[in-house]
Amino acid sequence: MRILIVCIIIFKCLVVKAQKEDYVWPLGSAKGSSLEQMKADSILKRFWPFDLNFNEDPMKLEYKLGRISDPNGTLSSVCKPDGQLFCYTHGRSVFDANSQFAINGDTVGYDIYWSLWSSSKYNFGYRIPQGVILLPYPSKSDSIFFMAMKQDHIQDVQTGVYWGIITGYKNGSRANVVNKDNVIDHKFLGSGMTKAVRHANGRDWWIILISGDNTTYYTYLLDASGLMLQHTQSIGKAQSGFNSGNAAFSYDGSRYVVIDGRYIPQQAVISIYDFDRCSGRLSNPHHKEIYIPKFALGQSVVFSPNGKYLYANHDTLLYQIDLTKSGFPMKEIAV
Repeated sequence: MRILIVCIIIFKCLVVKAQKEDYVWPLGSAKGSSLEQMKADSILKRFWPFDLNFNEDPMKLEYKLGRISDPNGTLSSVCKPDGQLFCYTHGRSVFDANSQFAINGDTVGYDIYWSLWSSSKYNFGYRIPQGVILLPYPSKSDSIFFMAMKQDHIQDVQTGVYWGIITGYKNGSRANVVNKDNVIDHKFLGSGMTKAVRHANGRDWWIILISGDNTTYYTYLLDASGLMLQHTQSIGKAQSGFNSGNAAFSYDGSRYVVIDGRYIPQQAVISIYDFDRCSGRLSNPHHKEIYIPKFALGQSVVFSPNGKYLYANHDTLLYQIDLTKSGFPMKEIAV
């Protein structure tokens, strides 16, 4: 059961594994942000906003009053090195440690699609898992780099990403969005599945985006000079139809995996690769397929801490893939 919970949480949120930068996860709904609303929902607590605080052992659930954000599936947060929340985003806005808009953070990635999600009552986020990332900017100790999805409002597909910079990280200031709405256009990308891992130098970052048909992988390098496309590799297995899934790196960064779920053919492709943290190249592709029940949601993948196993799931089943054996045998496991 603990393995399944890990899979679901990783599907929901992006985690940045460095120091204590991932120690607070701001979740829940702004529908319970007033005292009156929280009292009305005091039994089920369906809409109470809360944090998962991993500074405590065991992890502590902390309810928050006055939160204005309402994430729907797209969410990333970053903490200061001491584990205290610095800022977070749901793809449409950036929020500070007090869950209010960061300076200049009320809109990010502003376009027609952004406007379609507007509400006079709630600040809704997008619904794309792994649709946004926050990363400490290499060689700029006071800055955080962010990347968020760019969506076509007519076709309702991801066409690219927006990126920008948030300052105030190390000097104790309030989060301030000083650069935003920079566009990288890829015409057609897979929905979400944006993942980053540290470069082998321990300073820079590799960021991978995937084409909408699951065939092409775009690897970007974020270093002190900025963001640059380093590799375009046609190494995936072709898919078609509306997709949902997620990506993961192994704990040591030597492997990368993607699960690409398609609801119409009712199948998901699990693509496993070796990853070189020095060059940023993927190699040795290995693809597996699993059946997805009709209209099922929640495809996810995660590596075991020792890197020997890979776990994948959909709504009702959990699979274990043995990475130590030839052919990577897969079996269903009970939860």
